[in-house]
Amino acid sequence: MPAPCMRRGPPTPGVALVAALALLGALSLLLLAHWNVDTAVRAERRALLRQTALEQQLADRLQDWYRQHLAELDAPGAAAPDPATVLQTLPGTDRIRVALGPLTFEGDVAGRLVYAATGSDSRVLVDGHALERLAIDRARRQLRQLAARLETWFAARIASDPLHLADSNHFRPADPGCFAASGELPCLAEYVDVAQLERLANALALTPSELHSPWGSCCPLEASNGADASAVAPYTLALRVRTPWDLTLVARAVQPAGGT
Repeated sequence: MPAPCMRRGPPTPGVALVAALALLGALSLLLLAHWNVDTAVRAERRALLRQTALEQQLADRLQDWYRQHLAELDAPGAAAPDPATVLQTLPGTDRIRVALGPLTFEGDVAGRLVYAATGSDSRVLVDGHALERLAIDRARRQLRQLAARLETWFAARIASDPLHLADSNHFRPADPGCFAASGELPCLAEYVDVAQLERLANALALTPSELHSPWGSCCPLEASNGADASAVAPYTLALRVRTPWDLTLVARAVQPAGGT
């Protein structure tokens, strides 16, 4: 005879409680694991942001440092300063190393790369060629502005002349022997540092910053009414600046058309 069928009754309260506790424990472990992963990701993200911000601060300071040392850094044969001194001014950079690359040329522009390394990871933080191109643009603007002010000054000299002599070369003294009367520019047979020409600076009301090139005393803004200048109408006065690697930038102040 077949065994009688036995019916199972409902689970006892104790079994249900154990199952619920097991499920709750599993969910707790899952949530804890997720929380740990999320915390680690957030910590890694914060560390990356701090590192990125630190590198940006370092890049900004290295760029300022490079601008202050354009003449020494990009003059062939000159002793280049050490960029590592910048690290001393920025806390938190004890694990970062900086290095200066060799002087190279991109076209007619000289410059160096400044690298920062953390462990085996190295990247370029400063491109000296880009900074030198900005310096060249600024120097060219200075030369053009100086030429324009000289031309305006020339026109004003003609207008203030009672005889309005259009054939006068106001870029030079009227005296053939080169005696410069009050208000006249001196004879400049060769190029002379504009910062040393007190008469020119006073005549054009030049500020100290307008008297110096982006490279400082090594590479002065220069003027000549002899070399490279025209002694016949239309008269000219030549202007130039030489970069630390001997690239010459030029401009000319030309006698205004109304003065011919």
